[in-house]
Amino acid sequence: MKRSKKYIFATSTKSDLALRYREIKTNLYTLNGTGNPPSSILITSAKNGEGKTITASNLAVSFAMDNRRVLIIDMNCANPLLHKIFSRTNTVGMSNYLQGTSDFCEAISETTIANLSLMPAGPEPEYLPALICSEKLKQLFQEAGDKYDVVIADGISSEEFAEIRLAASYFEGFIFVVNPRVSAREVISKQLKNFEHIKANLLGVVLNQM
Repeated sequence: MKRSKKYIFATSTKSDLALRYREIKTNLYTLNGTGNPPSSILITSAKNGEGKTITASNLAVSFAMDNRRVLIIDMNCANPLLHKIFSRTNTVGMSNYLQGTSDFCEAISETTIANLSLMPAGPEPEYLPALICSEKLKQLFQEAGDKYDVVIADGISSEEFAEIRLAASYFEGFIFVVNPRVSAREVISKQLKNFEHIKANLLGVVLNQM
């Protein structure tokens, strides 16, 4: 698990970073007034390199440590990282499911963290935008929601991949990760307005490198 130790902080009880992720998780519990977290959360950002994968991974671990059944999905078929973070293979994953070459269970890998399952990105398809815009993606999230308490997707950056805004509408809400060293304020504002146009539910903004 060498790769995991580099990215996963939420398992620590003393780390400042672990505390920050637990604070984010706790805030999500209180959003709807029921004491339950959103059942499906998309993590995205304006550009690559803002910390969305680390945020998605640690949130997923944090919820799993609360004895929630959690599935984390890697949507970045061009540059997948979650299978490396959790020391799994990327032979079969989301792309296989969306193309109909595997069923849901075949695309799932169990991690070494209790209650946490992973759907890797899978092999890069010829044209991912068409798959993201398909009803099959909506079906994926519906099936995942039937089997897990919390589904977290590590999405693609919205400036690179406009279709991620459509995917956001399939989730109970999305978290926008911002690193001011990577994205200017104008870029962030423009991308968030684009999400407003499809009425995606913004759960919050996570600031990195402040």
